[in-house]
Amino acid sequence: MWLPILASAVGVFIVSSILHMLLPGWHKNDFRRVRREDEFLDALRALDLAPGDYMLPRAATVAELRDAGFRAKYERGPKAVFTVLRPGKMSMGPALAKWFVYTLVVSAVAALAARPVLGPRPDVHAIVHVIGLAAWLGYAAALWQQTIWYQRSAAATLRSTLDGLLYAIVTAAAFVWLWR
Repeated sequence: MWLPILASAVGVFIVSSILHMLLPGWHKNDFRRVRREDEFLDALRALDLAPGDYMLPRAATVAELRDAGFRAKYERGPKAVFTVLRPGKMSMGPALAKWFVYTLVVSAVAALAARPVLGPRPDVHAIVHVIGLAAWLGYAAALWQQTIWYQRSAAATLRSTLDGLLYAIVTAAAFVWLWR
């Protein structure tokens, strides 16, 4: 099973690279630009926030959630969920390496799900069905939690879900090619 796992991971890595390089407009509007960006960045720098995920406003306790002052602040807004990244030079290398490991994990989990169900010589339809669905879940299902709970753009999540469908097709195709 390692050959289709590796081939599908390489295929997804290549397809995702092509998708993001040849169609840069596809995800262009996933994140909005902040007006007066320089002022905003200066204000964030002054706060000296450690890298991590933040929510505003955020209650420290359940009791604070019930507090009238907190409720007023929450209703007044603005509300935000954001991630502060580590400062430093731009480098895609570490993220690309992690992405490749992730593609290996998705393919391996899909194979682990399929092998006991499909046996050693499954037909094409069965491979596409089980591997494709498992890979699509691995690439796309959890994205919707961010839209549901943190109001991430549904359009951005839909675009990423469609990316995940394409990656699932590539994964299934690699398994069809190399499993049988």
